[in-house]
Amino acid sequence: MIPTLVFFAAVVVLSFLGTTRRLGFWGTFFASILLTPVGGLLLLLVAGPSAAQRRSAAQRRVARRT
Repeated sequence: MIPTLVFFAAVVVLSFLGTTRRLGFWGTFFASILLTPVGGLLLLLVAGPSAAQRRSAAQRRVARRT
């Protein structure tokens, strides 16, 4: 029972970390369940930032130049 709770707690934590990544919350959630949290973490590290974060970073770069 406890290992199952730890497993799902790790999946949920990874999913919240995935909200700023290309996969998003649900993509990270299902990937972590299918690949175990360790595989989900590796996938999270490989996945690039979300489109909104890329736009925000580009806007900050342009603002620094002016």
